[in-house]
Amino acid sequence: MALDVVDNFSPSAKTDTHLLVDSWYFSKRTWKAMKCRGWELT
Repeated sequence: MALDVVDNFSPSAKTDTHLLVDSWYFSKRTWKAMKCRGWELT
C-alpha cells in the first residue's frame, strides 16, 4: 500500500513531501521509491 502511494501520489507544486510510515511496515523498496521522488521520510 505504501508503494502505491509513492508511485501514484501527485503532491502540489512547490511543496516538500514527507512520507510517514510505521517502523514495522517500512522496507528498503519503499525507501528507494520515495528517495527517487525526492520525498523526505518521517
